[in-house]
Amino acid sequence: MAINTSASLRNKIMYSIYVRNHGINGTFKDIEEDLERIKSLGTDIIWLMPIHPIGVKNKKGQLGCPYAIKNYREVNPEYGTLEDFKSLISRIHSLEILDEYRGGWI
Repeated sequence: MAINTSASLRNKIMYSIYVRNHGINGTFKDIEEDLERIKSLGTDIIWLMPIHPIGVKNKKGQLGCPYAIKNYREVNPEYGTLEDFKSLISRIHSLEILDEYRGGWI
């Protein structure tokens, strides 16, 4: 942890999600359906791995690396639509997860 990390964040529990590997279909909706369970684990903050379309130039493996982002202004259509993503973020906030970052995602 960085020395200048806000004291209010130092004891928070972070849950990391790779959309592609979460749930049956690997979509924003799968995560939204699982939020109650995630919250019950004591989660304060959800960290989403990159949600953008994956680049194809020099792609490694069949699926590619989520950090090889093709377009930062779009969501990967395999995960759902922008509206699906906004719905997920709205539900996360309604459960008071990511409360410290409210309004900072969209």
